[in-house]
Amino acid sequence: MWDVDNETPFAHAHTWERDRDGADTWIVVVKGTFDVLDDGSTVVASEQCPVCETPLFHGEPGHSSLRLETDLLRVKPTTDVIVLGHAYSPAGRPIEKLETSLKIADVEKTLWVWGDREYRQEASGIVPGRAMPFVRMPLVYERSFGGQVPHREGSESVDWDERNPVGMGYVGSSGKRSGMPVPNIEYPGGRQPQWPAGFGPIAAHWKSRRRWCGTYDEAWDRQRKPLVPTDLDDRFYLSAPDDQRPAAHLVGGERVELRGMTPGGFLSFLLPRVVLGFETIFSDIEPVIHRQVLHSVIIEPDVPRVCLVWQTSLACHPRVLKLQFTRVTEKRVLNASR
Repeated sequence: MWDVDNETPFAHAHTWERDRDGADTWIVVVKGTFDVLDDGSTVVASEQCPVCETPLFHGEPGHSSLRLETDLLRVKPTTDVIVLGHAYSPAGRPIEKLETSLKIADVEKTLWVWGDREYRQEASGIVPGRAMPFVRMPLVYERSFGGQVPHREGSESVDWDERNPVGMGYVGSSGKRSGMPVPNIEYPGGRQPQWPAGFGPIAAHWKSRRRWCGTYDEAWDRQRKPLVPTDLDDRFYLSAPDDQRPAAHLVGGERVELRGMTPGGFLSFLLPRVVLGFETIFSDIEPVIHRQVLHSVIIEPDVPRVCLVWQTSLACHPRVLKLQFTRVTEKRVLNASR
């Protein structure tokens, strides 16, 4: 009972969740990992990445940026597009500044990556100093605008940027910018970067996601708890930055183009298009056929590889105890080989 018969080469997991009205929902997630070859073709990876069942961080949770959000989510309004990796200088030659970019479907995003710098005082004001040349730079929010600073020397209380608590370059309400590090990653334009920039996922407690989580007040405590608030927006479940979310769910077959994120400087490939079959068996009714939604595209150009996370959910109230298992089959795979 409550199992998955997975006939595909991909990883899988399952869980139960209650929808907005408290109805039990059966969730099955399948995660396919594909290696990207030198010629831009993709092949089913011999080692499949597991389904992420809890959020994973680059370091200590709460004190580092999110690496992967859990895949076991009931709904996403569109597909999360995530890039995990580094910026690479051309031909391995040290460089002070590099342009990196992501293009997929209607998503086009460019970020500048700088070598280490510090703010300095000049006659015209506080300006970034000259960058130290670099060859490889991690694309993490620890290298972006944000962070924490003490209110004053020796104080335990801090000012912190709610948009990116782990960043660098934030001075708070009483800080002085001169001598502080300048963020390595920023949006194009402007001498004073004031917005967190990155290609990775955003943690649920950061402001850009938290604003969609709904209102947990006394009325919710009396009338809704433990259900989610009525004003929760499903965008809360998206972990990609706002400018990495396509207008509609991706389906596979879309071209991905990355610049500045591999030693060769450019990576291009087509997302594999995979059609899965989901058939859920109950003890009292005919099998139920349901379809997939592509929840996440996770690109790791360092490897290089891409993970596709498909999710399907089935409202089962009141048949929770009558659900036996879901059979997952592979019907078609395009743009990839074995």
